[in-house]
Parts: sequence; structure tokens; C-alpha cells
Amino acid sequence: LGNQPLAPKIENGVKTFELTASEIQWEVAPGQMATAFAYNGQIPGPQLRVREGDRVRVVLKNGIARRSPVTPLHGLRLPTALDG
Repeated sequence: LGNQPLAPKIENGVKTFELTASEIQWEVAPGQMATAFAYNGQIPGPQLRVREGDRVRVVLKNGIARRSPVTPLHGLRLPTALDG
């Protein structure tokens, strides 16, 4: 049930999204579980919807003790050298 829209908190005109990266047990097929990384308990992580010109802040809490999460953002126009 991932890819659900995440409502931001609006603080001084800034849309603030709070994400928590965690390790979960994910059923990849009936009866088959795998360890997976999730954001806010979702795979794929939640949708952060903004419009051009919005001021945005993303607060990431790392709940994965043994490594740092990678947060891929899609739908952004970036120079190729900065994409990924």
C-alpha cells in the first residue's frame, strides 16, 4: 500500500514533509517475506506533491541503524550530473 500522498505541515509558508526510513518485513509474494527499506512504513515511499515555486523542506529521520538511506526524488528537473 505504498505511494500514498503525504500531506505536508505548512510552517511559515514552507511545506514541510517528515519521512522516517526504516527496515520492515515485506511480503513480496504470498507467504514470502523479505527485509526491505521503507519510508513511513511504505514501499514505495509516500508521494510528496508540490508545485513549481513552492518552498519545501524534507525532514528525514534515519531509523536504519546500520546504514544511511538513499532518498531518490523523482519528477525534479536537474542537471544530469546532479541526478542520482
